[in-house]
Amino acid sequence: MPDPDDCCPPNTCEKPLDQWWTSAKHCDFVVDPGLRAAFHGRVWAQARECKSQTTTTVIDVDDDWIVDVHLEVGGQLVGLFCGYWCVSVCLESMCGDNDYRFPISDKGYCCCLLDIDQGQKIYDTAIFVPKNTVKESECGAPYELTVIVTTLKEEPIDEKRDRCDPGNHRPLGIATACELPLMTFYKGI
Repeated sequence: MPDPDDCCPPNTCEKPLDQWWTSAKHCDFVVDPGLRAAFHGRVWAQARECKSQTTTTVIDVDDDWIVDVHLEVGGQLVGLFCGYWCVSVCLESMCGDNDYRFPISDKGYCCCLLDIDQGQKIYDTAIFVPKNTVKESECGAPYELTVIVTTLKEEPIDEKRDRCDPGNHRPLGIATACELPLMTFYKGI
């Protein structure tokens, strides 16, 4: 199975505050109604500049920034899952054509893959965004940031393809899209 260090761009950001998710935005996983009694889960997310431990909705385009993601799952099915969590971030301008998807991968992959370990109920990861990737907001126009978490089967579609390629794994049918507060980007002095 992929190691997140192999499948996600590295970062040198400050660690977030301990138990940051207790005051962060959260969303429940969407599962088939027939499975709700056997699986439940929640995703928490926050955006922050790399040099800070606290959340923000205003980012200087000249600074690296990061989206911290915390997952907790429970229920009888947790011990039966094999595969990956596919974690990505979409950033959409509310007033223009500046749309982005992170992480940025030199291979063009659209998400970080994390191993689903049978019986593990808590997962943490972060999506790193390098400075000068996002353009400053025109007239302060806000951006909408959405964290997307889906599940993928462990079995690859093609053994010859890269193990970190999310397109090489079929979906398992558990997902969420968690919208964070509107954000703005500016060019610092």
